[in-house]
Amino acid sequence: AVALIAVLLALRLLRGARDRRLATRVAAWRAALHEAVESSGACLPAVAPSDLPVFLRLWNHLQESLRGEACANLARVIREAGLVEPIRALARRRDLAPRLSAIVALGHLREGGAWDELAALARDPDAVLSFAAARALLRIDAGRALQFLADAVRREDWSLARLGTALQEAGPEAVTPALERLLASPPPE
Repeated sequence: AVALIAVLLALRLLRGARDRRLATRVAAWRAALHEAVESSGACLPAVAPSDLPVFLRLWNHLQESLRGEACANLARVIREAGLVEPIRALARRRDLAPRLSAIVALGHLREGGAWDELAALARDPDAVLSFAAARALLRIDAGRALQFLADAVRREDWSLARLGTALQEAGPEAVTPALERLLASPPPE
């Protein structure tokens, strides 16, 4: 019993130390990302592969709350830190939460090189995964995505409200021509 208590205490101490180290890294990333929002010369502290899911949650949250040049600055920081390939690798993993964070990040980055991977994921039977990939495709190239997603728009497991929000985010210039073509085409068998 004493040995078990000692092991549990040691595990708790190790976890506390790990949590404090992670909190320090998150604070450094947050400061660098906020600096990047203001200027294009910000430098991101190193992001270890094991920390990438935590970093992406922070980065995606910031991306979702900003527009314009600030978003471009945040994307530039990711590219300069060499994180695009690790993010693409994370999008191929099995863990759903980190995978979704990576897919969302690829959309925010407008990473055209991930198009084929995201297109395959947009056809996935899992509604959450496929919708996240479709939304990333819309962010990368809305016109091309709508041509690709013409059949997927009819998926019954996707929320129409969320799809409408994604289309609204893409903007009428990109969405209108594709929707006109979709509506003018004959319905599927």
